[in-house]
Amino acid sequence: ELARIRNESRWFAVNHPFALSALENRASYVVGSGHRYTVRPKDKTKLSQEVLQAIDREMTDFVEANLWQHRQIENQIRLDRDGEVFLRLFEVEERLVVRYIEPEHVTSPPGDRSLFGVITDEQDAETILGYWVRYDASRTDWQRIDANDVQHRKINVDGTMPRGLPTLFAVRGNLRRVWK
Repeated sequence: ELARIRNESRWFAVNHPFALSALENRASYVVGSGHRYTVRPKDKTKLSQEVLQAIDREMTDFVEANLWQHRQIENQIRLDRDGEVFLRLFEVEERLVVRYIEPEHVTSPPGDRSLFGVITDEQDAETILGYWVRYDASRTDWQRIDANDVQHRKINVDGTMPRGLPTLFAVRGNLRRVWK
């Protein structure tokens, strides 16, 4: 059912001019020209100018290497279109690299007790331990990725729900009616 909902939202996002416009306008409104980052010490913390400049260089390097300005816009569009975004964090040559995991690749292996590929603490649905990812649907092997290596953003659901719902889901009836 989640895949069907997401696929319908993706169809609207590509084919429906009102849906496409809504997604682009939301990204423009939420992200705008992008975030600006400034490095400064916490109150009463003493850091040398050299340390602050080194941190600033690291941040600038991250923003440039990961095309962060573009990724912020894409994150918002994916979030509204798919209801969630999975960002996987890697360290490559001592640099933090961010890549997407497609939502359809996050799925539970047969017989596993996780919900929709999200592994939670048995006593606390809000404590995420990891994610099951299968990059190739024709294969039978899943990769378990630790929650510390994934940033999962989800919308339009309560915090205890394992997966998000597309923003377009709530207006799908109106979008269908206008399409006719």
